[in-house]
Amino acid sequence: MLEKDPALAAVYPPNTADPETLWQAVDRAMHEHSDHILRWMESAPQTNEIRRSAALIPAFHLLAEETGLPLLLSEIGASAGLNLNWDAYGLDINGQQMGPQNAAVRLRPDWQGTTPPRADVHIGGREGCDINPLDPCNEADRLRLLSYIWPDQRQRIANTKHALTLACKAGHRVAQEDALAFLARRLAPVQDNTRVIYHSIMWQYLSPQDRQTGADMIGDAGAQATPDAPLAWLRVEADENPDGAGITLTLWPDGRERHLGRMDFHGRWVKWTG
Repeated sequence: MLEKDPALAAVYPPNTADPETLWQAVDRAMHEHSDHILRWMESAPQTNEIRRSAALIPAFHLLAEETGLPLLLSEIGASAGLNLNWDAYGLDINGQQMGPQNAAVRLRPDWQGTTPPRADVHIGGREGCDINPLDPCNEADRLRLLSYIWPDQRQRIANTKHALTLACKAGHRVAQEDALAFLARRLAPVQDNTRVIYHSIMWQYLSPQDRQTGADMIGDAGAQATPDAPLAWLRVEADENPDGAGITLTLWPDGRERHLGRMDFHGRWVKWTG
């Protein structure tokens, strides 16, 4: 959009403009480029918020510590697969860092609570699914993901660009598949691996019937889990509490559900209880 309208680009960050000048430029652009904007809005938003990994990373370390096995990762609603690469991100917590020291993507949430354990994490494999997966190597898809970020959030934009480049190089598969079909494939027991089904701020977009069916499928697979082939269900999702999203982990074979804390929907803060 900014490439099509230099006058609009002139008032967007990093440029500055008073509110009235900004609004006049936006109002004019919305009228002049209405066809382009309407076509763009035909696709549902897919933010693929990498800051949600600030809640996922500590939980993955917890799983690695408790099971002592490689993690076989399956992400539902993975979009462009950016949160499949969480182990390449740096997470700063209470003055300590999890992840690579030289990580290009750095997550710095407002962290409240204890510092989670750090484990020696091994990945046994990873795959995601989405009903409309975006390609991190495709310039149009990259632009679409970046367009959902407010232009004044420069650090968030920089992190997302780094994450897109990383995902393009990594090439992890995001299948064009609905959640139930994906679960049917990914829930099969795998010896000497911890299968991890995970998702963040997507469960609400399933129909009530599909949510129940998906939960039943995971529960049935969990009932067949063993210490040598455990199953984990990690979710960061909205619940009845208005304070952000709940971070919930269920690990089989014992099937105990744990509430690990809460997270802002875009990962700006984490309240960790472990």
